[in-house]
Amino acid sequence: MSDSALPVLVIGAGMYVGGRGAGTDGTILPTLMQAQQRGLAGDILVAATSRHSIELLQAKLDELNPRIGTQVQIKGYPADGGANPLAYQQALADLPRPAAAIVSVPDHLHAPITADVIRAGVHPLVVKPLTPTLEEGLELTR
Repeated sequence: MSDSALPVLVIGAGMYVGGRGAGTDGTILPTLMQAQQRGLAGDILVAATSRHSIELLQAKLDELNPRIGTQVQIKGYPADGGANPLAYQQALADLPRPAAAIVSVPDHLHAPITADVIRAGVHPLVVKPLTPTLEEGLELTR
């Protein structure tokens, strides 16, 4: 991993991230694994709403590492306990800067979570749509 590789926070742990509920590998986690292997991505942090979701994603990671030929590790939030829909806020606080975040949560959560990411000084990439409404999208630019 290169010293200039950006750490990446993934907010969400569902179908797009690790294939949860779809019987696939997802797209975000495998792509980040390959990017880290090439020195393009630094540490990978993942924030979900529950520790159970992190454990399922860790199992997917354990399956993917030998197939892709990587040894990627993730730091998961929440670290313990039950449900915590605001675990991403702790992950943002712990994320070294400069950094990027990928927001992959249900559409109605895109605007408030992306606003938090921007306020934290982290560059967001949001799974489409950016926001469910034009008004929410415009608010993110203010």
